[in-house]
Formats: sequence, C-alpha cells, structure tokens
Amino acid sequence: MIMTRGKKLSNARSTSIKKKFPGVYREQRGTLTHTAKALGVPSTTLIDILAHDPELQAIRREIDHEIDEEVHKRLLGIALGSEKGHPTASIFWLKARAGWVDRQVVEHKGKLDYVPAPSEDSESAPAWGSHLRVVSPPPPPDPGTPEHEEGPADRKISNGIKGVSDDD
Repeated sequence: MIMTRGKKLSNARSTSIKKKFPGVYREQRGTLTHTAKALGVPSTTLIDILAHDPELQAIRREIDHEIDEEVHKRLLGIALGSEKGHPTASIFWLKARAGWVDRQVVEHKGKLDYVPAPSEDSESAPAWGSHLRVVSPPPPPDPGTPEHEEGPADRKISNGIKGVSDDD
C-alpha cells in the first residue's frame, strides 16, 4: 500500500499506474497534470507515487530529456529553414524546461583609463558641488503674533478626517 495525501492506494492500482506511466507521459508530452488525468488519478497522487519511486523518477527524467532534445532539433530546423514552426515557443520551452539561459558575455580589449574626480585641492576645476546652493524654506510665523492665521495645518486631525477634532 502507498499512502498518498492521507489516502491509501492499493498495490495493484499503484503497479498499474507505474506500468502505464512511461507511455502515457510520452503521449502527454511530459506534462504531469495531463498524464495524471489520462491515468485517471489526481495529479497529487501521481506526484506522491513519483516521490516514492526512484526508478520511475529516472524514467521521467529520461523522457523529459528526449522531449527537450526533440524541441531542440525542431528549433534548429526552424532556424535553418527546413521546418516551419514557432521559434518563440521553442525558445520558451527550452528556457523553462531544459535549462537554457540567455547569457551575454562582454569582453573588453584595450586600456582602461581612470580619471579621478577633481578634488578640493585641485585648482583646475571647482570643488564638486560648488555650483549648487542650499535653499531653505522661510521660518514659520510665530503663533503668538497677530499676523498668524490659523490654517489647515494647525487643526487637529482625528478619526482620519481633516479639520474635524474630538474637541469640536
């Protein structure tokens, strides 16, 4: 008996699934969900069976490799013009399932010249940031002076509503 997600699966049923798995998995182009549906079991059950059977895992990896090779050959045929198809779909498959990676190698040949930033001691260039000036906001008016008018910023904020306070 195999336990799958708290349910018992009979040895006869498990053996039947294991025997049918390679052929159905190939037919379903390496998708576990479709394979499980074709075998008449929930995908979680099939995943549990695979998790407990190293031989079946090896068969699955072998079939996955065969399918990836087929996609690779088809993409090569598309690139060479001998086959029609969707190169974008093939590239997506190979990146998602076969471990292909977009890689850009940048090689630099030649001399790297490093020019340090001008320092404050340097007379040839102004000090960094000397062209910037600091602008400060004017100081707030004194609340005790008659020129000061109460504004929205002076009101208490409570209950998430501006201008309404618990004191009113």
